[in-house]
Amino acid sequence: MESKEYAYKQGNEGEDILLDVHWNASTPQDSSSTGHPIVMIFHGGGFVQGSKSIIPRIQIEELVRLGFVVVVPNFRLCPQISVFEGPVTDAKDCLRWVESSLGDVLHDEKNGLPVDQSRIVTMGHSCGATLALLQAGSSTSVIATLDFYGGKYFRDSCWHEPSQSALFLSAPYYPESLTEQIYSGPQISTATPVFGTPDLPPRDAWLSNAFKSGRHLELVVKDGDFDRVDPKSRFSGTFPPAMFIHGTDDTVTPLSISERAYEELKGLGVKTQILRIQGADHMFDMLYTSPEEDYFKKNVSQGLEFLAREAGL
Repeated sequence: MESKEYAYKQGNEGEDILLDVHWNASTPQDSSSTGHPIVMIFHGGGFVQGSKSIIPRIQIEELVRLGFVVVVPNFRLCPQISVFEGPVTDAKDCLRWVESSLGDVLHDEKNGLPVDQSRIVTMGHSCGATLALLQAGSSTSVIATLDFYGGKYFRDSCWHEPSQSALFLSAPYYPESLTEQIYSGPQISTATPVFGTPDLPPRDAWLSNAFKSGRHLELVVKDGDFDRVDPKSRFSGTFPPAMFIHGTDDTVTPLSISERAYEELKGLGVKTQILRIQGADHMFDMLYTSPEEDYFKKNVSQGLEFLAREAGL
C-alpha cells in the first residue's frame, strides 16, 4: 500500500487542511470501469478532537485490498469554529477536491493510478459518520455510504441531555479557567484525545464538560440551527444505498438513532441495511488489528464489503 499526504484547502487562518490518500495499483479493478472507485473516511471525536491518523489502519488496508483508493481528511475542529463552518464545510470542500482533482493528482504519481470520480462512497465513525451521510445526501457522485454509530436526528432529546457514557459520568466538572483556554490558541484540524489521565489539557476538559452537561451539540453548533448539520434533513427517495453498524450498548449515540434512520430510509424506498453489534459500546471497531479476527469479520468487514459491492468491486 502506498500513501501520500496532500493539502485540499486552506482554513480560515491560512492553514493547510490535509488529507491522506492510500492506494495500491495492483488491487482489483472491475472491467466495466476506467478506474478504481474512491472511499472517503471521516474520523470521529465529537467534532472537537481526532484527526485522520485515528482511522484504524486495518480498515484502510482492507478497503485498499478490496480495490478502493482511500481518502482520509482532516477537518477544522470545534469549538473555535462551528460545525457548519468547520467540519461540514471542509467535508464538502474535500468531496469537491476528490471529484475535481484526485484523478490528476494520482495520474502524476509514478504509477499513474486511474480513478473513477463518478464512483465515490463515504463512511465515517461517530461524528465522522454524520459527515459521511451529509455528503451522501448532497452529491450524485456518492453512490453509497456506511455509518458507524453516527449522529443524526439532532433535535432528539438524547443530544441535549447529560451523557450516559461512563467516561463522562465519572469525570469532574473542570474549571472554566482551564476549559476556556481552548479559545486562546490557533484554529486546529488535528487533536489527539488524552482522556483517562488525571490532568487533562483544555480541549479534553472542555469536551468532557460539554458531554457531562448535555450541552455538547448546542456548543459546537453555536447558532441553534441543528437542521443544516443533520443528515436527516437530506434523507429522500434519491438517497444512495446506506448501511448502519451500531452497538446495542452504545452510551454516546443510542442504537435507536440508527434504527430510526434505517426505518426512515427503508420507508423512502432506499436500499439500506443495519447491523446491530450485541454488547458493543461506542467506537467498538477501533479495537481490532487483524482482518482474520472473527469479530472483525462479523462486525466490520460486512460494512466494508457492502461499500465494495455498491461500488462494483
